[in-house]
Amino acid sequence: MIERKRPKKLTDSEAMAMAIEEAKKGLGHVAPNPPVGCVILDREGRLLSKGFHQRFGGSHAEIEALKGISADSVEGASVFVTLEPCSHFGKTPPCADKLITLALRRVVFGVVDPNPEVSGRGAERIANANIPISEYEDENGANLKGDLEDLIEVFSMNQRLKAPFVSLKVASSLDGQMALKSGESQWITNEASRHHAHFLRATHDAVIIGSRTVEIDDPKLNIRRSDFADRTNKVVVMDPAGSLFKKRKDLALYKVRDPKEIFFVVSDKMPATNSDEVNIIRLAEEEPGQFDLKELLKVLFSTGVKSLLLEGGSHLYGSFLKQRLVHRIFYYQAPILLGSTNGLSWSSGIRVGRMSERISLKRVKIDLFGDDILVSGRID
Repeated sequence: MIERKRPKKLTDSEAMAMAIEEAKKGLGHVAPNPPVGCVILDREGRLLSKGFHQRFGGSHAEIEALKGISADSVEGASVFVTLEPCSHFGKTPPCADKLITLALRRVVFGVVDPNPEVSGRGAERIANANIPISEYEDENGANLKGDLEDLIEVFSMNQRLKAPFVSLKVASSLDGQMALKSGESQWITNEASRHHAHFLRATHDAVIIGSRTVEIDDPKLNIRRSDFADRTNKVVVMDPAGSLFKKRKDLALYKVRDPKEIFFVVSDKMPATNSDEVNIIRLAEEEPGQFDLKELLKVLFSTGVKSLLLEGGSHLYGSFLKQRLVHRIFYYQAPILLGSTNGLSWSSGIRVGRMSERISLKRVKIDLFGDDILVSGRID
């Protein structure tokens, strides 16, 4: 008879790391909710069950993890969840109410829920039921606290500032060129990098792009991944003069999505134009071609855009960075050289006068896609 090997005992950090990986499975599927993962250890500290929030409106991570196991099996168990258990009725009942019905040893959550309807109340409800509950703290050299905060960065921004989370995505050569001056740019990065870039589109509500980039590339800007076949995104086109709006039906981005998912941002000096198809956002120009982007973000947030992905070009990158409205950068770099003579630099719109003004990334991560490198990090 072959003896079945028992799962190993997990430390708190190992359990929370597993919960983080579970939560990531929900990225692109649960918005505007945050991705959440849950791991349950038995009384001996061995893995009993795990789960994640799979879709908006569906069961939360704790409930998913409890599916398929009996109440008796969780007696003396420890629950690790990446976000404080909810305490209010939304599309589903409060997770805290379910947890307090179980004979748990303890509950450990990753971060306090920034939603004011929950913040601290879920933990308080569980504590009042005499179940020990605590916020996760790194141990033995683990560094998960930043990962836990990054996991809900969009949701946290939405709750705290009532504004969209803004990511900047750029693909360039080793010497910082994103295209040739002729406009040719296909392809700088490899297929694996481009596949991952579609994941970024899937995990952001909208893509924003400058008019010149649309004129040169005529991109679709849709999501082309089988694991997000039912996911569609919105597109915001910076079009001060309204020239692209006038020929919108000829654009590739118009042909692959519901026109109601397209926003044209035009100058308020442009003659009033109505459209039953697309959305028109009229803003005052601070200087020619330059808008108050905070006002734009406010308008977009009011329409349900909770996260925004900047996809070019350099003028748009520079404008958002200048107004300190970029929260994360995704920088794909290919091992090729294009040269500055005939190349177009992605950073030409950025102006730094002193080293003290340089833009620095925090909590940097480096991923490899074949020979390409992806550097990502937060801008505080």
